[in-house]
Amino acid sequence: MAKQPRQGRTFERRNGQEGFAWEGIATKVDPAGAPPNRPRDLVNVRLQGGVIISRPSFQGDGALIPLLPKYYTGAIDPAENPPFAVQSVGRWIPHWLGEHNSAAGTRLWMVSETATAFSEAQLSFLDTDADLAFQQVAAVPLQGSGFSLPIEKFNNEFYFGDYGGLRKLYLIPSTEGSSAPPVDATLLSDEVVAAYPGFRTGALQELDGKLFFGIVGAPNGEIFAWDGLGIAPETSLTTSGAAGMVMAVFQDTLVVAVRDETAPGQGALLVRDATGAWTVHTIVGFNPSRYPNSMAEYGGLLYILDSVDGIYTWDGTNIVLAHTLPAAGVDLNCCAKLSGRLYFAWADVTNGVTELGYVDQDNAPGSKFVDYGTEAGVWAPDNNVTAMAQYRGRLWLSFNDSVFGCVVAWHSMQFMPYAGWQTTVDPGIFSSSSPVGDIISNMRTL
Repeated sequence: MAKQPRQGRTFERRNGQEGFAWEGIATKVDPAGAPPNRPRDLVNVRLQGGVIISRPSFQGDGALIPLLPKYYTGAIDPAENPPFAVQSVGRWIPHWLGEHNSAAGTRLWMVSETATAFSEAQLSFLDTDADLAFQQVAAVPLQGSGFSLPIEKFNNEFYFGDYGGLRKLYLIPSTEGSSAPPVDATLLSDEVVAAYPGFRTGALQELDGKLFFGIVGAPNGEIFAWDGLGIAPETSLTTSGAAGMVMAVFQDTLVVAVRDETAPGQGALLVRDATGAWTVHTIVGFNPSRYPNSMAEYGGLLYILDSVDGIYTWDGTNIVLAHTLPAAGVDLNCCAKLSGRLYFAWADVTNGVTELGYVDQDNAPGSKFVDYGTEAGVWAPDNNVTAMAQYRGRLWLSFNDSVFGCVVAWHSMQFMPYAGWQTTVDPGIFSSSSPVGDIISNMRTL
């Protein structure tokens, strides 16, 4: 409709072409602009069926996720699953806009396990761009101890497993500059995807558009697949699987290492090929570590640590003992790739230090394995490394100390000397915050 201003040139506003519920926008002057049936600069509205409707503000109940159970973890209630009495419910308010995203788009996730039953496992991440680098996301009440909670990214969302269920985690970190959890420690900001009473989640792995998860518990553990819509059974174990289960991807196959699977002290690999068929493989003396960071694909082989002194390889057909640590070498649990090498940590009892070794596929066969990969070891051998991952050009490790508690260390050949190790108890640490939890036993760069 034409308007006549009191001064200046005449202008005309047109509601757009006919045939649309809200008439669109005329864009003849700009062929590269928005189509005439597409809105521009919508504020507190949304387009539904071609009609602009109002959108509720974040002031009402629509901004809250209600009825999060708050458990009393002091005693077991057999009638409940999980077996904790629900003493109250609460709500939490999302604050996505307060999240500090890292420049790399990924974070180093750290999951702690409980040292005693009826305490809380911690889910947190390291973001070196944040004012406080260690950010706590959730605290999970657990009825057991001595196992790690798996975490995985699937369909651009985060999943983790604990007792009795597979959960989707809402990424709600602590407020910037705060080390406190974003919600009450006993309120889980998550959504239960699958429930399996009497079992706990042993491992998670994304592959081929599916999230595979293993559940462990008597009498037999099982492996399932979640595609975002439904859950399908995959295969069953011959044991409960409670001694340890780790998943990894090797050449488009899913490899599941199960500790004590065929007999006490005798483990096995369960392998799913591209057709969905499962096979079982083992050799005498093979018993993989229970820690999630104990398997990694490198140089056309899958490397598997046995928690004591042996490094095994899997080439898709055979399991081979490829390397044994020097005498008095123990606690071989974690490995990770960095700068073209596969690093592994172990305790040197003779010299009283934790050593960092590596595998270099470019070396001659006789020198492919280097047990002493840094000039000097660090810490004491009774504080064995329980988690390891590569993140932003550094190798990150975690172990527990009787004085300092949970300690995170990092090493980088690029930014530090050959012997360089730094820890969260060193002076001049980049963050005033510290890792959260009793024992960090799982690190994932997701």
